[in-house]
Amino acid sequence: MKLKATIILAVLLFAVPMVFGQTSAPASTQHFSLSGGAVSFMGPAGSAPATIGDGYFNVTKSLSAGYQQLVVPGLLTTKLGMLDIGKPLPSWIGKTLNSKLAFDSSKVSVDVFFGAGKLTQNVLNVNRIAEAAGVCVSYALGANVSANVVCGEYLHGGIVNGFITAAQLPGTTASPNSSNAAVYSQIKVHF
Repeated sequence: MKLKATIILAVLLFAVPMVFGQTSAPASTQHFSLSGGAVSFMGPAGSAPATIGDGYFNVTKSLSAGYQQLVVPGLLTTKLGMLDIGKPLPSWIGKTLNSKLAFDSSKVSVDVFFGAGKLTQNVLNVNRIAEAAGVCVSYALGANVSANVVCGEYLHGGIVNGFITAAQLPGTTASPNSSNAAVYSQIKVHF
């Protein structure tokens, strides 16, 4: 009787964990992401180095709300509230086109974002309303890290033409142009 109880106990100790251990653990839910990087800001007077940083909270699986700050030293600072719609590449292009790709697109994500906020022109010491829109193509490097391989962002407001007012920087001969862009890459960490 004692031997049977020992055998049953041994089977339970080894078999039960093996049966329940076969199920995969649920994927971790990510609630927040932070990213930052160097930017080539293309303004009316040419290209200038800048920095960009942002943070987003997930509202749904594909919609995030957050904050972005772009700083062009000595020229301007933007502080924008942002919305981001991010999905894996196959969701954007469909199954038919995805099947024709020569690489595994499951780790590639495309984010479309837009927002509005304040742009401070350092030279003129004035604030203007600014709007931004852009797209990022990212690649998952791990469970909690991805690389924004390339991002393009259009910024409108301030410099030479704002949403409400227009002003030209003193000492410049740049013609009014509201097209200011930023091209950048960055690392994104998900929590």
